[in-house]
Amino acid sequence: MSLIYSTSEKIFIKQNYQKHSGMPACYAESPAEAFYVNQFVTDEIYNSEFFAYDTPSYYTLGGTLNYYAQDFWSIFTNIYKPLIKFIFTANTINFGTGTTIKHKIYKIPYSVYSQYTSEEIRQNIEQNKDSSEETIEESITESGITKTVVTTRKKAIFNTTEKFAPEKFPETIYGYGIGTVDKYSKIKELLTNPILTITASTSGISTSVYDLFLDEYQKRLGDFKYQLFEDYGQYFITTQFEITKEYSTRLMDYCGLDANGNIIPIEHEQYYKETTSVPYHIITGGTFSGVPVCGNYFTYFLLPNKPKWTQPYVAGQLATFSPTFFWTNANDADSFLFQIVYDSGDCQSFSGVVYSYPVKVEDTKLSTDEMLNNDAEPWSITQKTTDIVREYSIPLLNNKTFWYRIGNVKEMINIFGVKQSVVTFSDIMSAMTTGGYNSYIYVNSDSPHVEEISDWIYPTYLDDTLQGQYSLSGVVSGSVVTGATIQLVYPNSSYITQPTDSTGNFIFTELEPGTYTLNTSYRGYAQDSRSINVSGNTDIGIIQLKLIWGNAWDTWGSKANEIYPF
Repeated sequence: MSLIYSTSEKIFIKQNYQKHSGMPACYAESPAEAFYVNQFVTDEIYNSEFFAYDTPSYYTLGGTLNYYAQDFWSIFTNIYKPLIKFIFTANTINFGTGTTIKHKIYKIPYSVYSQYTSEEIRQNIEQNKDSSEETIEESITESGITKTVVTTRKKAIFNTTEKFAPEKFPETIYGYGIGTVDKYSKIKELLTNPILTITASTSGISTSVYDLFLDEYQKRLGDFKYQLFEDYGQYFITTQFEITKEYSTRLMDYCGLDANGNIIPIEHEQYYKETTSVPYHIITGGTFSGVPVCGNYFTYFLLPNKPKWTQPYVAGQLATFSPTFFWTNANDADSFLFQIVYDSGDCQSFSGVVYSYPVKVEDTKLSTDEMLNNDAEPWSITQKTTDIVREYSIPLLNNKTFWYRIGNVKEMINIFGVKQSVVTFSDIMSAMTTGGYNSYIYVNSDSPHVEEISDWIYPTYLDDTLQGQYSLSGVVSGSVVTGATIQLVYPNSSYITQPTDSTGNFIFTELEPGTYTLNTSYRGYAQDSRSINVSGNTDIGIIQLKLIWGNAWDTWGSKANEIYPF
């Protein structure tokens, strides 16, 4: 007999029914027999045993939950399709046919993101409207008489000039951008509705590593294919584990009463399913403060073009210590980065002491390089191409052989207010600067507050015997820190980088007096930044890096900031 459940009263109903032995009542030798059977619901019929499931522990290589740091895992390029590597560290014993992994991908296209910039920043071309006069002669016929009329009028002239690309997104934006009541409604909509959902089976995970590859093109049923990854696009990927558990005791013949009191069957779950939650984060500062996000984050870049050196080349023995460099193929760059090394052993890798000079596009000069390809035959066709040549001058150490390269940089400020950038470097070339500043540099003090007339004087701090006599040294310490990156920013905003040695020591030499900024970084640790006044040989002692919460390599360090753990 079926079990009956009353949905209105939310109780199981006791049943009874009459039953007899099956013998005919008319048999003389057998008494008539009839008795009632009472049926009740018992616990073991509909209860299932309690079970526990431990959520897998893992960390990722690719994408980042460290939203506010300049994490290189948060940048993908078109060299290789995005790959997020999940490395499981615990609670994977339950992996099998009963567990699946669900990923949801959310996309913020740059075409939408850029709508929140001001009109001035969105403009790529700036037109300057000038005017001049022009004289026009017109023939007019009046009352059968034709006469010539001379008219002078203003003529508009549009001079199209280059509009240098600003940073891809400002830190602060005024106004509502796209004019909606909620100025971030479109962004929030994109972060709510996934563009793609991927389901993976854990039965295919035979090791502690699981790789999530994302194809560049996707296709929905009934629609054309679309490109998932776009230049300057921002992406979030959430990961959830769906756990399926079969009830140990199944419900059989589960019935209920309808509105008319009729007994009807009721569908019931044979399997229990539970999905793990996704940690959400509310952006705490910057332009998009208050916008909720979740999952691993990354930005996708199409790599910039490779710069090409052009004539006149900087090569051989130079007659100056501040040569002018010329290069082309830089139309897609947001900025440039010059790098110089003076060590012949580092002339290819640029991994040791590197002098870097960030260059804005608007600080470079433009010229036109016209290349003619003439054939000696009379019937040849002259081919003429025009390219934009940029030029920039950099002062270097005198009387030194140096190796140099320049990079096209693409960059943007992401939704968290963090600048992200990728660079493509040119071929490496070398030259040698001339010796002795005193042949070129003199200073002249001419103040309106004094009567004396001063002559041109050579400053002694430029003398080779005095230049670069100071050093800055120290040691970087952490639980496992060796080979940390040390960046020393000069007062003129150029900088030099070098790695620490196997024991964490570093030293910068040939420093002039001034105030420098020292930035120390290492994967998994919070960056240390400090201002240092160099007026002599300076040893700053130990730089103790703080471990970021969630670093897979060492879980016993101090928590550097509130970042979601992997």
